[in-house]
Amino acid sequence: VQRGHRYATERLELTTWLGRVERNWSLFPVGLGDISGSLFVDSGAAWNVGESVEQLTGVGGQLTVEVKLGYNMMLPISLGYAKGLDSEDGKYQGYIKIQYSF
Repeated sequence: VQRGHRYATERLELTTWLGRVERNWSLFPVGLGDISGSLFVDSGAAWNVGESVEQLTGVGGQLTVEVKLGYNMMLPISLGYAKGLDSEDGKYQGYIKIQYSF
């Protein structure tokens, strides 16, 4: 929606731990770990030198589940839903995020 050589972003996030499953299914090396939830507010803008800065803001929430694969691999999977608050560009958006650190 915006383009430019400069940008600024801000995020306020509240995250809480909801529970821990820590169970594998039968003898398979697949299971669930921690479950957490978060609510957030994002704001940001992109602009070129000499242009005015117009911040775009959105709010949303997500649920994260740690999937345990193998005997040592943890794969956090997040499902989220967000809403842009700006009248012209704001819309509802669902997403899925898979993370892996190595």
